[in-house]
This record gives sequence, C-alpha cells and structure tokens, in this order.
Amino acid sequence: VSYNLALAVMMILILLALPWAVLGLNKDLGTAKSKNATLSDIFKMDNPNLNLLSLARLFLFASRDFWFEVPLPFFLRSPSCEGLGTTFCGDDGSVCTDGAVCDPIAQVCGNPNTGGGCGGLAMDRVIVGAFLGGYIILYGQVQSWTPQLVTGPLDQTPPNKLTEVFWGVINCAPTLVGFCVLQYSDMFDNYDKDAMTVMLVVVIITFAVIFAINSSIHSFLVVNYASKDKVAVSVGFYYMS
Repeated sequence: VSYNLALAVMMILILLALPWAVLGLNKDLGTAKSKNATLSDIFKMDNPNLNLLSLARLFLFASRDFWFEVPLPFFLRSPSCEGLGTTFCGDDGSVCTDGAVCDPIAQVCGNPNTGGGCGGLAMDRVIVGAFLGGYIILYGQVQSWTPQLVTGPLDQTPPNKLTEVFWGVINCAPTLVGFCVLQYSDMFDNYDKDAMTVMLVVVIITFAVIFAINSSIHSFLVVNYASKDKVAVSVGFYYMS
C-alpha cells in the first residue's frame, strides 16, 4: 500500500464525515451558557502549576517524538550500507543485502527509500508498521492501567508533583542506557543486527511503559490543577502545549 494512497483514503473518510458534522451537530454545541472564553482568557498565565505542567508536557512528549516520529521508522527500514551503489546486480536483486533493491537503470544495489540512509535493520514495511502500531497500543494500555497496577500499589494515589518528578527521572533511564550502548558498544560499528534489534526492542518497550506512566500522572494533575470555573480552557491550554 502506497503512502499517497493511504493519505488519499484518510482525506476521503474525513470528507465523508464533514456533512454529518455540519448538518447533524447542534449549533449551540460548545457554547458557554454565560460567556464564551476569549483568546486572552485562554492565554491568561495566572495558574503557575498548570503552566509548569504544560511546559513539562512539552519536554515529555518531545523526548518521544524527537526520535519516534521520523528517525526510528527510517532506521528500521534502511538497509545495510554494504554494497550500496557498488555491488553489480544486473537483473538479480537477490545479490543485494537485506532491505536493498536492484536499481534497474544503474544495475547496482541501492536504497529503496530515497534519502533514508543506511545501516539500519532492513525490516519489511509491514513489520515496521506493526511494531509502531504495537508501541501505540502498549502505551495506551499502560496509561489506562497505571492507577491500578503502578501508582496504587506504590501508595502514590492520588499522584502529586513529587510523584511526577520521581517518574520523570526514571523516564530518563531507557534513553540513558541507549546512549551508553551507542557510545561504548561496538554492535553498531560491527553491524550486529541481532544485538541491535534486541537492544532497540528492550529500550523502546521500557521507554513506552515508563512514558505511559508519566502521561497518566500528567492526565490526573492537569485536571487537578485546572481552574475550577474553566476546566475546559485549562485542560485545552495544557494539551495545546
């Protein structure tokens, strides 16, 4: 399935839903009974706890999206650097390394992903999509189970700012381990695919679990810190960050 086709299908589904939204929803939906919030009300910085939590959210999600959104899929898909642009393949793509394809014009092994680099795990597109989708499912499940399985048994319910600081520090552990492996191990220099795969899966799954716990605590704190007379505005400001 091509990327462009997937985008086109998504746009079509959105367009099909628009008439229902325009004709089926009440025009007074989302309108305050007394007074609608103005732009100045939304950006009114009179809640320091909420402001700091919103700033923390910015860095929390950046710690994931910085590598998860683009670099990780490219690394999982990119082939080995060995033989790219040099190995003659003619019409036989089987001589190319995993993930590489035979360029029918130049007749040498090349990268199927333009600008995607090399030295990755050369995984199939379906496997990469399933892996990333599984990460999102795991994240959502752990987030919903956090009160019952984590903060509850640890007597951290209801969580407070110290609870978030505690789990925020723990959230640094998986990426620190990953950094140490990259810095001091030769698995990437020697292109040890098995060791690279195990390391990435362990680090990513551990990060997903701890990240989900942090996100769950954030979800409670934002409602707890929200101004009682304008909860929707306060929560909206938080998620906007």
